[in-house]
Amino acid sequence: MKLRRMELLGFKSFMERTRLRFDDGMTGIVGPNGCGKSNLVDAIRWVMGEQSVRLLRGKSMEDVIFAGSESKPPMGMAEVALTFENDGKNIPPEYAQYSEITVSRRLFRSGESEYAINKTPCRLLDVQELFMGTGVGTRAYSIIGQGQIGLLVSLKPQDRRVIIEEAAGVSKYRARRKVAERKMELTRQNLLRVNDVVTEIGRNLDSLQRQARKAARYLKLREQVREVELRSATHRFLELSAVRRHLAQKQQALSDQETGLQARIASREASLEERRLRLMEEERGLSEMQERLLSCDNQIRLHEQNVEFLNREIQAAGNRSQEASGEIQTLHERASQIEREMEQADRDLAEVEALATNAALRLRERAEQQQHQESRVREVESALDAQRTRQLDLGAQTGELRSQTTAVEQRIIDRETRLGQLAGETAALQKYLSDLEDQQAASRRSLSERKQLHLNLTERRAAEENSLAELKAQLAQTEARAIALREEIADKRSRLASLQQITRDFEGCQNGVRQVMKKAREQSESDRVVGLVADVLQAPARYETAVQAVLGDRLQGVVVRSQEAGLAAIDYLKAESQGRSSFIPLSLRDPVYEVTGDTVRGPGVIGPLRTLLGFDPQYEGVVRYLLGDVVVVEDLPSALNVWRSNGHKATLVTLDGEVLEPEGVLTGGSLEGPGAHLLEHKRQIRELGQSLQELEAQQSMLQAAMGQMKAQLSAVHSSLDSLRQDSHEEEIRIVDCEKDLHHLASEIGRQRERLESLNRERTEQAAERERCQEERARLQSRQAALAEEQSRLEESLREQRERLERERAELARLSQECLDLKVRAAAGQERLESARRRREAMQATRADIQQRLVRLREEVSQGNLQVSRNRSQIDQSRQEIAGLLNRKECDQKELSERRRRYEEMVAAIAQDEAQQKSDRHELDGGRERLREIGLRRHESELALAHLDEDVRRTHRVEILECVSRYHMVPPPSEEELSRTEKLRSAMERMGDVNPGAVEEFERLKQRHEFLSTQSRDLQDSLEKLETVIQKINRASRKRFREAFDAINQKFQEIFPRLFNGGRAHLSLEETQDVLEAGVDIVAQPPGKKLQNIELLSGGEKALTAVSLLFSIFLVKPTPFCLLDEVDAPLDEVNIDRVNAMIREMSRSSQFIIITHNKRTMETVDRLYGVTMEEPGVSTMISVELSDVNSPKAEQAA
Repeated sequence: MKLRRMELLGFKSFMERTRLRFDDGMTGIVGPNGCGKSNLVDAIRWVMGEQSVRLLRGKSMEDVIFAGSESKPPMGMAEVALTFENDGKNIPPEYAQYSEITVSRRLFRSGESEYAINKTPCRLLDVQELFMGTGVGTRAYSIIGQGQIGLLVSLKPQDRRVIIEEAAGVSKYRARRKVAERKMELTRQNLLRVNDVVTEIGRNLDSLQRQARKAARYLKLREQVREVELRSATHRFLELSAVRRHLAQKQQALSDQETGLQARIASREASLEERRLRLMEEERGLSEMQERLLSCDNQIRLHEQNVEFLNREIQAAGNRSQEASGEIQTLHERASQIEREMEQADRDLAEVEALATNAALRLRERAEQQQHQESRVREVESALDAQRTRQLDLGAQTGELRSQTTAVEQRIIDRETRLGQLAGETAALQKYLSDLEDQQAASRRSLSERKQLHLNLTERRAAEENSLAELKAQLAQTEARAIALREEIADKRSRLASLQQITRDFEGCQNGVRQVMKKAREQSESDRVVGLVADVLQAPARYETAVQAVLGDRLQGVVVRSQEAGLAAIDYLKAESQGRSSFIPLSLRDPVYEVTGDTVRGPGVIGPLRTLLGFDPQYEGVVRYLLGDVVVVEDLPSALNVWRSNGHKATLVTLDGEVLEPEGVLTGGSLEGPGAHLLEHKRQIRELGQSLQELEAQQSMLQAAMGQMKAQLSAVHSSLDSLRQDSHEEEIRIVDCEKDLHHLASEIGRQRERLESLNRERTEQAAERERCQEERARLQSRQAALAEEQSRLEESLREQRERLERERAELARLSQECLDLKVRAAAGQERLESARRRREAMQATRADIQQRLVRLREEVSQGNLQVSRNRSQIDQSRQEIAGLLNRKECDQKELSERRRRYEEMVAAIAQDEAQQKSDRHELDGGRERLREIGLRRHESELALAHLDEDVRRTHRVEILECVSRYHMVPPPSEEELSRTEKLRSAMERMGDVNPGAVEEFERLKQRHEFLSTQSRDLQDSLEKLETVIQKINRASRKRFREAFDAINQKFQEIFPRLFNGGRAHLSLEETQDVLEAGVDIVAQPPGKKLQNIELLSGGEKALTAVSLLFSIFLVKPTPFCLLDEVDAPLDEVNIDRVNAMIREMSRSSQFIIITHNKRTMETVDRLYGVTMEEPGVSTMISVELSDVNSPKAEQAA
């Protein structure tokens, strides 16, 4: 996965689109300071996902966008793209089919950021996973920024461990472990919630079971009471209740389904993690096989290079043997010439020694005279120095006295100045104090006035608040009456609508009657069908039972205009098979027998029934036909007395509904059956209509009264708000006055203290002035005495200087004579030494020639022996190459089989992930449906609450579930009322009852069982995740330990090679877990004791860090490595060693080096130069150096 291209646009100083190409080997980037070289490092970090603004050398992420220059405007976007070659190593399977992979990142000034892989938008996580395990990344060891090479040594052990983990490929395992740990934590939280719910439900089950048994008895009693108390409940309530129950059940079912899906997803996720772990192990096997093949290729290449090298060595040995033979002949001739030169040198040496002895004797005589004169000069100088020192002391004392005198005089002036200032400040302060006391008196008067005004406002506000309370009480009473009236109107309207609906639907009527009346209404046959008998009669409530008893089913008789209309209706019923009905025409014959008011008399007789009813005159014939012979009596005994005494043909009916026919047949009991309440409903409709008119009139009057009260309330509120505002403002003013008074009192106190302080200071300043004047007089006297002594000392100094000049002149003459003699003696000695050195050089040359002859003869012999050994090594290397080729063929076959298994595992995991995605999609859909059902359930509950409140206000009872369908049941009798009271008393004695306990108990029991199952499933998932984490930890420990040992071994080899000696190693901190142990560096440069790594010099730290970095590369080479001025702390010798190692490693990895060092520039294969032809804008130029550097590269190899 080598870096092939880099493209920048608008990134930092690279305003224009800039493209860089990177080939194999070493690429150098050079340029002056500040031209933008390190911006390239920042660009690579940035596009690979770096989020730290500090590491990108900025204050905010917006700083990476070109900010403009003197002639270029700022840009609104920064973009960087890196293109990598796909070599098939450590590449995620989804990118395996691409020959190149391009990673890009954009940032706009608006803050929007985009990542893309092969121009496909992706997440930051996708970019990070692409580079995971490759050694390449924002914090990996493949990118070493400017000044960071030494930080590898200075890092904390835990931070240094991260580099080893990246080399070991543990970072991918660590990421997987974090994902598994997050899932495990989520599962653990779900398990805790489920267990809490299960525990809570378990505690509630026993109590709820007792409540359910009690509720069952209570519900049985309540049902009996409901038949009497609740006779009206709308179909809407029933419908909403059913909808609510259905939605609640559906919501619960969806919730349980969601919990099941979550458990299934968690279980499958754990299984997927385990399979992914196996896949990672398979990836590791593939990687190891590829590395083995690569190692085999490298070994073959090394053997081939060794053969080539040995052949060159054989040729070079032959050349060296010929050169040595010629040099031996030359050395023999040179030895003869040197023997002749040595004889002449011996004669010259004897002559020079005689002259040097004579010059040395004369020099000793003059040196003794010079030393005696130097002693006399030193004596004079010592005396003169003592006098000068005394003169300096006197001058210093005089200067010090002058300084002290000046300082004292200045202090006197300062004191007099300060005394004048204090006098002025005291006068001003006294005036200021007087002004403050006047302000204090004025503030006290103002505070008294404000308090009185606030008291008046408080009294007025209290009066207004009393008025407001009275108005609110009146309004509340009126609103209560209005609410009660509204409830009563709503109740009556509801009852009227229900009765009208019952009447319109002809409920309680026979099917034939209902069909005929509906047909007549739909076809507007009012000219043929008049209505039911019950519609014709208007019976007072007292006589309703009597009319119902005597007429019975005839109340459902259909009154028609003529017999023809009745015949047509009968034909319709027959044709449609809709039942039967009676049809009563308006034109009827007179009844055979009809009673009048005088016909039947006696105790308990009320009168003929038809005279007690109301009806339209046009229906008189119908009424006479139906009720012409019916007489109403008080009770059954009265009816029996009348029947026995009169013996007429009238039908007697009591107010309770017992009927005594003329023949003596008695009919009685409870009135039940279809049509039993037709008259009652008609009467209730009339009464409800009249009552509603009266109530609506009362409601209008109450609304008008409430409007007046609200207007009065608004006026009182306004007045009260104004008073409160005025009172609040006065309170603020009072507080301000009190603050002013407090401030004035504090200020007066402070100023009085200040006045006292000024008086004290005036006294102190006057005393200090007197002390200073006395000190000035003392210093002036001391200064006069020192001036007299200094005059005497200057005369003595003048005499000593004249004597010193005479002695120094004599010393100078003697010194010059000694110097001349020394020059002549030195010249003779130099000639003597030169002659001796010339003779010694000749002797050394003669010895060197003899040694060189011996060495050349040995080299010729050793060269012949080395040629023989090289030829033997060439044969051995060729045999090794043949063996490696065979092993490579076997490894390639095994690699193909491993790839096949890997692809099968990838396909299986993809299938499971697709199923997991489907389950998650189903889970999201279920959650959406659950949310919709929740909203619908909430809407139905709101509607039920409003409807429930209406019923509760009407009947003064609590309705918890639904209203039964008993709105057609007749009003309760006295016996039912009495029995209801007894039942109600029994219910009250039962105390508090939870009516929904039975259903709640069953539902809670099922939920308890379901959640218990879910708890076990979650526990199983948790155990699976823990197993996965343990496997990840084991694999991470193994890989880390293997990588650490390998890097440590390489580090122990590389360190002495770069330091040309010394030793070093890596060590783990002593902890219980290898996964948490930090990494320490122990280093001992050559010639030093083993010491703390922090005590090394800057260059030693840098070279140690380079050793560690190269050790990691030799164990886990990355596709490319970016080094930013890592050679800056190193000297030239160490730079050469480092460059040589980089050249070796560049065969398997790319190296991009930012440098200022000329030796490093000579080593690279190609150079990029970064310049700023225009201030603030970086540009690139490139130079190909591979042809120039190829001989150097071969020599380094």
